Amino acid sequence: MTDVLVTGANRGIGLEFVRQYKAQGARVYACCRTPEKADDLNRIAQSSKGKVTLHRLDVTSEDDIKGLVNVLDGAPLDILINNAGISGDLHMFEPAEPKKWEEVLRVNTIAPFRIAWSLRSNLEKGTRKIINISSGRGSHSRHRGDGIAYCSSKAALNSSMFGLSVLWKELNFIIVMFAPGVVITDLNPGGRLTPEFSVGHMCELISGFTLADSGRYLNYEGKEVLW
Repeated sequence: MTDVLVTGANRGIGLEFVRQYKAQGARVYACCRTPEKADDLNRIAQSSKGKVTLHRLDVTSEDDIKGLVNVLDGAPLDILINNAGISGDLHMFEPAEPKKWEEVLRVNTIAPFRIAWSLRSNLEKGTRKIINISSGRGSHSRHRGDGIAYCSSKAALNSSMFGLSVLWKELNFIIVMFAPGVVITDLNPGGRLTPEFSVGHMCELISGFTLADSGRYLNYEGKEVLW
């Protein structure tokens, strides 16, 4: 059985990862800030015969991360899906708003790295795959001069996770960054791709990743994204 942990699992792309891995028969640890309010996620868990479990996780909370590690109690993980993220104010670029920028960086960049680091021993018992949901807007080649906080946080995510792929290469970790496409979500109702379509493609790619793929920055179709 494949063991998967998904952050930001209560909606959008994260929720769809939970759905699709549940359908594959995986054991899924579904993490979000307020599990008691995650109605769709609770319905999936209730119909999973115990294979999908909900866990409280504010990815910026050191106490929550430690609590999650304790709950897992050394259980093996095959795949970590670092999905939780925020857009922040896409028009923000005022020097007087450093706290907003810092929040975006804490959630989108620092938290995924911290969670991967904290779950290393669990992942070492599995297939050692760390999947990071980045964005095409993390690519310098696609920068439009707006969304400075969001774009910089995703570029920094790519860089930090590439660095981790180098650091942990000899440990046989497979660390990949995904640009999932412009997906229709609550935060982006004008998207072009359904979560089912994007996540379906990503799940298929994840299943076939090998150590040779570690450090790559790909779109949902498996094509390289320019840094």
